[in-house]
Parts: sequence; C-alpha cells; structure tokens
Amino acid sequence: MKKFFTKTILAVLFLSMTSGISAQTSMQGTVLYHKNPAKPIPSVQVTLSTPNGNVVASTTTNGLGQFVFTNIPQGTYKLSSETTIPAGGINLTDSYMLMMYLLGFNNLTPIQAIAADVDGNGQVTWNDYFTIIIGWFLQGYPFPSGDWQFIDEMVTFTGTLKDGSKTITGTSSGDLNGSYVPNITKDAQTTVSLNNQLTSSTNQANINIASSQELTGFGLVLSFDNLQQVPTNVTSTLKGFNYSINENSVRVAWIAEDGKPINFEKGKTLFTLEGGQFNEKSISVLPESHAISTNGEILPQFGIDMAKPNFTNCTIYPNPTSNLLNINFTAAENQQYSVSILGQDGSQVMTTDYMSTIDGIQHISIDVARLAAGNYYYSIRNSYSNQPIFSGKFQIIR
Repeated sequence: MKKFFTKTILAVLFLSMTSGISAQTSMQGTVLYHKNPAKPIPSVQVTLSTPNGNVVASTTTNGLGQFVFTNIPQGTYKLSSETTIPAGGINLTDSYMLMMYLLGFNNLTPIQAIAADVDGNGQVTWNDYFTIIIGWFLQGYPFPSGDWQFIDEMVTFTGTLKDGSKTITGTSSGDLNGSYVPNITKDAQTTVSLNNQLTSSTNQANINIASSQELTGFGLVLSFDNLQQVPTNVTSTLKGFNYSINENSVRVAWIAEDGKPINFEKGKTLFTLEGGQFNEKSISVLPESHAISTNGEILPQFGIDMAKPNFTNCTIYPNPTSNLLNINFTAAENQQYSVSILGQDGSQVMTTDYMSTIDGIQHISIDVARLAAGNYYYSIRNSYSNQPIFSGKFQIIR
C-alpha cells in the first residue's frame, strides 16, 4: 500500500516595512515543532535564497525559535531550514500511529506524514514502519531521511504587511505524534521495572509480565553484565515480535499486528532468552524501554519478571514401547501438572492426578501394559492452562 502526501506551506513570516528609498522589508518569524507555539525550535539555521538557488541571507533562531532578516528587497524567495540539535521523541506510539494509518484506520496531518517518511522517498509505506521498528529501534541505524525535517517554503514579498502571518514547522523524523520538546525531552516516559526471580544460573529464562495488563506493544532494551551472559537467541509466541542482539544488550519490539490490544494475564511469558548464562545479577533494563496500551498510549509504569521457564525439554522413551512409557522434562519448582494418554481418535484412555515438580529434571513412568497395541498420544498439562504444554505421538507394540 502506498499513500502520497503533499507538502503544504507552513512557514510563518511577520513582515514590517522599514524606511528607505527602495521597498525593503525586515522579515521575522518563528520555527515551531509540529506547529505548536509551546515548542519553539532553537538553533535552526534558516536560509533565504532566490528561486534559482542564490543565497540572499542566513540566520539562526534564538532560544524562542525566532529569526529575523533585515533589508530584504521585495520579491519571491525560498526559505529552507536545518539544525544539528538532538532529535528525539520517537517511540512505539509513533509506530502504532503509522501502522493504523497504513491499515486505513486513521489519517495523518501534513507534518505527521513528513515525520512518517523516514526512508525519505516522499511516500508513506510499510517500509517506513519497518524502518522505525527494525532499522532504528532494533538495529540502531539512523533514518535515511535524516534526523530533522523542515518544510521548504516559497514566499512572495510585496513590501507591504498584506503578505500575511505564517509559521515555519519542523519535526524530528519518526515523531508522528509530536511528543518531543526540542532540547528538553529525554528518554521514553515509561518506568520499566524488572524483578529478577532467578536464584541459580540457567541458560534459558522467561521474561513474564508482572501484572495483568492490556498491551498493544512494547519495546525493551536489556543490558547484561558480560558477554557470557548475553543470549544467543530470543523466542516468542507473539505475532509481529522482533529482536536484535547487539554486543552486551538485547533489543526486542512487538506491536499487535491488527492494532488491537491484547489482555495479558499476570505471569504470561512475553519472550524467552536462550543460550546465555542468566543469574540474579546478570540483567538490567535501559531507560529507553517502554510499553504502550490501548490506542498506542505510553504506560507510565510497566513491570516484567525474569524467571526460569516452568516446563521445557520434554523427551519420551522407549518409542515404540510395550510396558512403560518414560517421560522426562525440565521444570521450575512447585509447578502442578498431570499426564494423559489419548487413543488414536483423541479419546482419553488414561490420566494421572496432578503432581508437583521439583526444580530441575522430572521423570515419570507411565504403565501402559494393559493397553492394546496401536498408536497413542501423550499430553502434559499444567494446572492453569487448558492447552497442553507438551504432547506427542508414541506406539505400543505387543
């Protein structure tokens, strides 16, 4: 899907006449962030040039975003702007707004469309969305469009005050909702707290949600003490989940693909870290981490837990078998589970009572000597889910 936008005139110029033989003007104006009077942009170089590119004058905005040109003859001019001050304000709320636009659920203002065009090709497409999520947040690449976007303006001055009153507007690339306050805004507005529940070293750890919450997305940056603790892989059952591993950190990002919030129950696993040596001191959450809820709003508080997976690494033997079916799997301590044996048609032919795990490898032997030869299925369920955590097929021979 491609959607095109047209840059409209958004420059504000206040004209006044100065005395003299020839008609000349002093032009003054203000550069604002997303056209917001409360967000002037300082240290912007504003250049006045003729339509064929000859520079007439150049000046820099003050702390209030104001600029002035003096002794400017009447005529037609181009105003262009640029700055080297830090850009910012980009987070998953902007990605959510862009996704909803591309899905046809909302519209973008002209300045939002310019902010959204982070690949700089003059179009707002899915490539811009993935450039923000994967290229910028996960990989840390700069936007192809540059850090800042300003609107070049063609303005005709007649030497009278009738030339009107307008404003130059700028934006950080990617900041669709205009949340940034130039030279003031710091990191994301979410405080992400991590409760590390590990008591011993493990090479697999779940990141679980700490309390029941509706989410439409999250972006987390996890930092590790040393390279031996950095995972080699990250997995998740969430559709649209992406991650990158960068030296001593892991960056993960997820936004609900249809834009609809998902209700996560307390303890739900968001993603799993694999391959590192994780312990109670190995991980911290960096300040740029954040989460968004309904309508893409940033959550002020978001909590996650780090814990060993409840159940992993299930194996059975022998298969085929005639008397005993042995089942091994790894589990955290005090998890409740039961084992069922199902026939070829899916009907339950055997089941156990709920049992409690110890921390580590579990071993169960199921006596299947009384069952007829044929194909069967095993199913292991925990006490709080209707879905099996492990299941598979085995054969009984006589």
